[in-house]
Amino acid sequence: MFNRLVTRDFERSRRDAAVRRGVRAWSACLRAEGLRHTDPLSVADKPVWARSSRPSPEEIRTAVADVRCKGRTRLAEIWRTAEARLQTETIRTHARSFRALKAAKQHWLRAADRVLARRDADR
Repeated sequence: MFNRLVTRDFERSRRDAAVRRGVRAWSACLRAEGLRHTDPLSVADKPVWARSSRPSPEEIRTAVADVRCKGRTRLAEIWRTAEARLQTETIRTHARSFRALKAAKQHWLRAADRVLARRDADR
């Protein structure tokens, strides 16, 4: 449930009007730097870059321009704000489920602590 909600809120944030404007501004900034990307997620998703253990000059130039344009357009801030708003709504809507997830996590952590304590005592 948690992963489904996180993914849903991220996808919803991508459709947020302010985020879409920010992405368009970011894309225009990159065009001014001689690069063509319409989506920030596509910048890091070039298969040719994943095949090399060292970044190419093009990859470095793209990464520098990406960061510079994100700063100029405030895209990360805009996107964070939209996603936080959506996540807050989700937390309010699913408060009972999140409390149950928290209780389960605390139970698992206590169990792990007991196992580790027994292991340490046996040493």
